[in-house]
This record gives sequence, C-alpha cells and structure tokens, in this order.
Amino acid sequence: VDDGKTLTTAGGRSLSVNDTFSTVHMPVSAIAKGADPSGTADSTASLQACINTLNCYVPMGVYQFSSLTVPDNAIIRGPGIFGAGRAVLRSTSSPSVTTGANTGDNISIVGLAFDGTGGGNTCLVVGKAGTQSSQFKLEDLLFNGCSAAGLVLNNATISRIKNIWISGPAANGLKLVNDAGGSGNSKIEDVVLTGAVENLYQSGGTDNH
Repeated sequence: VDDGKTLTTAGGRSLSVNDTFSTVHMPVSAIAKGADPSGTADSTASLQACINTLNCYVPMGVYQFSSLTVPDNAIIRGPGIFGAGRAVLRSTSSPSVTTGANTGDNISIVGLAFDGTGGGNTCLVVGKAGTQSSQFKLEDLLFNGCSAAGLVLNNATISRIKNIWISGPAANGLKLVNDAGGSGNSKIEDVVLTGAVENLYQSGGTDNH
C-alpha cells in the first residue's frame, strides 16, 4: 500500500518513505553531528557519531580528533584531496583511524586528507591482524606527517586501493601485512610514496597485489 507517505509491506510493517530514504541513502554531515571544521575544538565524539551512521560526509575544513573506529559496512567521504577545499583529519594519537576489533569488511573511505603532525603516529589502519578482511575501498586519500606508518592494510582481500598520496611518514609509507594466510587478490594502483624510511613494506602471506 502506497499512500504517498508510508509504505506498508505484505507483512503489515509500515515504513516512512521520507525517513527510510533519508536514513539509508543520504549521507550525514559531520558538521551536523557537531564537528568543528576550524580545527580548534576536539571533534572526536562528533566524527565518531557521524561514522557510526555508516554513511558519513566530512565537509571542507580541518577536524582535530584523538582516535576513531570505523565499523564494518561504513562509508566515509570527503570533498577530495586536490585544491584548497580538502577535509583534513588531524590526529593526536595512534593509531588515528582504525577498524578496531572489526575485521574491516565492506568499508569505503574516499576523498579525505589525514594529517599526523598533531601527534598522531600511524594515520590509518584497515583490517585486523590474523583475520582476513574483504571488500574495502580506499580511494583519493592524502597522508601527511604520520610519525610512524601512513597506511596499514591488514589481510586485505578482494579490495581496491587507488590514488593514494603518502608524504613524510617516519617509517613505512604503505604497509601491507598478511598473517592470516591465503591470497590477497587486491588491486593497488596509483600510489605515490615520498619521504618515508621504507616506502613500501610487505610482510607474510601470498598477497596478489
């Protein structure tokens, strides 16, 4: 039944058309959750609340935070990494952004800049040690000043990593780890690494990148 406002399923469940589509399909702005794009106030709680909606958009600005955890099936997008209109995530702890206790399945992070000069160590860790992580997309990302590694990929399988710029980490620019066995079968292309002690580090497994 469609009365223009609600949908009633065959099982009798009523769904609001507006609520359903706005919740499921439309991204939530980090600023709407209270994040400060000036970089003055700590935006950790606001950014995490946005990420927890599973469809988070980070507008242009600089956002200071300590650490963030990305759940499975999350999408995080910014306006892109070229020009003055970047969304910069400036971290103060390590690891700055991680999939934490999750496996890192079906995660998309696109169009963001990560800045470790605020005290962050490793800027982004995707996947979990000892567990295969699959189907994540990392694209159009910029990493600057991460004092350890820029980007760490743990046990990536069936994933796409493209257009990644990593500048100035003290250790590994891009670190690939496979300690869960099997083959990676992930596609990595257009990655620029500069200023790292060891630009590319790969350990374990039989990754097919």
